[in-house]
Amino acid sequence: MLISTSVFVALLASLAHGAAIPEPQGGITIQEFTSMTACTDTYNGGACKTWSIQTQTQCIGLSGTDWNDVISSIQVPNGFRCRLWSSNVCNGDSTPDIYAPGAGQLPNSMNDKTTSFKCYRN
Repeated sequence: MLISTSVFVALLASLAHGAAIPEPQGGITIQEFTSMTACTDTYNGGACKTWSIQTQTQCIGLSGTDWNDVISSIQVPNGFRCRLWSSNVCNGDSTPDIYAPGAGQLPNSMNDKTTSFKCYRN
């Protein structure tokens, strides 16, 4: 079966012109993730681990893990910032927001005292 060029072009034009991309329906949210790398020694030395984190909402609790109260430096990707807390639920005593590229040395008040963290888009 042969389709003439004019019929084919007309068919493509009608599809392109009338085919709208549907708008997202209410209640749909797009989850954004980033990462944070923490190290046991200053300036990204010692043992290091990278976590994937849902931005804005996910609090990573470290209580009961090998990473509780051992973090001395962190790496943060461009466009994001992270905050570290001494509690397991991301509240109370904390660092200020730490922006990319991170902190080679955590403030003395939080060095080896991190029990939870959360990251945000700038």
